[in-house]
Amino acid sequence: MDTAPLQTACYLLVFFLLAGFTLLDGFDLGVGMLVPFSFAHERRTGIFFRAIWPVWDGNELWGLGAVLVLYSSFPAVFARAFSQYYPAAVAAVLCLAARPVLFELRAHDRGRRRLWEIIFAAVSVLLAFVFGTAFGAAIGIKTAANGAQMEGFFSPLAFLGGVLWVVILALHGAAYLALKTEGEAREQARSLARRLWPAAA
Repeated sequence: MDTAPLQTACYLLVFFLLAGFTLLDGFDLGVGMLVPFSFAHERRTGIFFRAIWPVWDGNELWGLGAVLVLYSSFPAVFARAFSQYYPAAVAAVLCLAARPVLFELRAHDRGRRRLWEIIFAAVSVLLAFVFGTAFGAAIGIKTAANGAQMEGFFSPLAFLGGVLWVVILALHGAAYLALKTEGEAREQARSLARRLWPAAA
């Protein structure tokens, strides 16, 4: 039986789910990264969080779907990738688990709200960097006589991918805030987007 069409369909499904995760959960991470820039006004910080509150949790399901399809359709690739990138995978899972906790701590622990916002921003940056380094390392896959060998997670190409992902997702978050907010918050988001465009380019 020819399984090539099924494999192609699964490959396209993984790509579609990863693209959806990057596009939809990407602006959540971007907004999280930009939270420290709004500390001058407590009200504006609240606007930033309210802009992503209704959608951020559901957006993570795109990434979960991509992992499940990869696991069920390409188990050898899944095993090789996650064994090579085990520290990054653990860091990503811990960051994803920390985000809802930090949301609740920020909402209920008013005395240390800024502390939780700083940690939330750091988790967002780390998560974007981990995804970017995985992307950069995957681009650096080598095809050798003994099969595919992935570049090290700490290779220059992987590091560049991580930096690129952080900048692009921060720009994505600023564009989302400019769309979903108004007044002073919108102007600040537009100003941040204008500063991030040259770096992204």
